[in-house]
Amino acid sequence: MGSETVSNGHIKERVCPSPMYKNITSYGLPSKTSVVVMVS
Repeated sequence: MGSETVSNGHIKERVCPSPMYKNITSYGLPSKTSVVVMVS
């Protein structure tokens, strides 16, 4: 999870706002998938 965000250089995605993170998780996707969606 953390390694993926760091490898992509999107550190800001890792410390993304909680409301934004919850908004993505509300789709019913796993936490790891949500991170990939944000990085995409």
